[in-house]
Amino acid sequence: AEIVRARARRAMIARGLTEAWTTTLVSEREAIATAALLGQPEGGLVRLANPMSREHEVMRPNPVPGLLRACAHNLRQGAPAVRLFEIGAGFSARAEGGLPDETPMLAAVVTGPRYAHAHDAAQAMVDWEEARGLWEAWLDEMGVDATEWRSYSGPGWKPGASAEVAQGTSRIAWAGALAQAWLREWGIEVP
Repeated sequence: AEIVRARARRAMIARGLTEAWTTTLVSEREAIATAALLGQPEGGLVRLANPMSREHEVMRPNPVPGLLRACAHNLRQGAPAVRLFEIGAGFSARAEGGLPDETPMLAAVVTGPRYAHAHDAAQAMVDWEEARGLWEAWLDEMGVDATEWRSYSGPGWKPGASAEVAQGTSRIAWAGALAQAWLREWGIEVP
């Protein structure tokens, strides 16, 4: 498992992304929103019995909430482009109780001009096609073949600009542009 994580990390860094490490505790609102984004059931959330605060009351269902918070923070600090990824667990409750299931996941967020270090002030912003290209290159480098890109529409995604990646009958990834109204709730004003 560590060898695969190291390969995944190198493949993301090679694509110009920076690794982030975010908290596993999030607010219920963040957990519900990002679980819906990936089609995860709300009933699978792992709630703490005695949370220290409302911002840390649920174990994250996926790494997306922390990445969106980090993206918003970097943009507020004046970063023109943000390219972050995280390899970490998503947590879900077991039907029979006991310790939660931990699913290893990789998530990434990219925003800003397509080429962060270009000197052309009129360059295009990151879009859905770039997100898809990032994941296709990453999947190829990881040796994942026979993938199928299927149209996907769920809460939080920009209509017509998102897809799920399947391998056989398993959904293995999602990529796309997030809806601007949804991003505003996270304090992100750019695509």
